[in-house]
Amino acid sequence: MARVIEVVMPGKEKKIIDLDELFDIDETNLTKEYAKQASTYAYYGTLYNIADRSVMEMDAKKDSTYAEIELAYRDELKEDKPTEGRIKSMVLTDEGYAEVLEKYAFAVYRKNTLKTIMDALKMRADMMISMGAHLRAEYDQTGMNMKFTSSVEDVKKTLKKDWEKEHKGGKQV
Repeated sequence: MARVIEVVMPGKEKKIIDLDELFDIDETNLTKEYAKQASTYAYYGTLYNIADRSVMEMDAKKDSTYAEIELAYRDELKEDKPTEGRIKSMVLTDEGYAEVLEKYAFAVYRKNTLKTIMDALKMRADMMISMGAHLRAEYDQTGMNMKFTSSVEDVKKTLKKDWEKEHKGGKQV
């Protein structure tokens, strides 16, 4: 069974993330995996930055909403001379403030989820480096010759062929 999570991005766009697919490593083609790792990390890093900005915006909104509601209650109750504790409890139980707090908590959750994915992507990169080193050591010990494709042009050609297979029904251009 696939492990899938749903992340709702700012603007209500839902992003379904299949963790098994995201973190799967094709050991037979580490060159492609190395190339894919950088772009995947950059993509989720961008999503994380968007989520981080959303948290900062929601934090500011939370503070301004608190201040607005507090002023409204102070004005409303100025004749009663309410205590700071009473004003604070009224603000914290206000529906408008509770709604803003819920949105803030969700923004923090989204940011933390993306942070966890970013950390896992770093671990994936470390694993691939380790796998490559073990594979090279294994081939060195057995005396086998192994060709490592490391040039940028070879990586581009491999990625282009894979893309063409996926998007053009396997027809080579």
